[in-house]
Amino acid sequence: MKQKEKNKNKDIAFAGVFIGLFNLIAGLSNLDDEAGYLLFVFGIVFMLSGGGYLVYFKNKSDKLQIEVLNRIFYNLIQQNSGKITLVQFASASNLPAKQARIFLENKATEFGTVVDVDYDGIITYTFK
Repeated sequence: MKQKEKNKNKDIAFAGVFIGLFNLIAGLSNLDDEAGYLLFVFGIVFMLSGGGYLVYFKNKSDKLQIEVLNRIFYNLIQQNSGKITLVQFASASNLPAKQARIFLENKATEFGTVVDVDYDGIITYTFK
């Protein structure tokens, strides 16, 4: 999905939430009559559907990011004969050092790998 299309879908989802919120408030102020009640119900429906789409797009985005990080990780492992440093991964993935370390530590736990820290403080993960 192209970035423009993703942004359009998110905008639609946000619009649903805001329209829902507006209708919800308008309905609450007129719950005495049928129109107010309908606005209230429509407000809830729009807010729930818009919120649901936002969660859906967030989950989809997270899955895509994990796929990209895995691809970078496996490429670096192949290029470096199973060894990868924190700096290499952070640089290749454009992640901050803390997030890169969390990702690599999870992979190290998953694969039961060796983690070395040399005298200069360089962290090297060796995957075999």
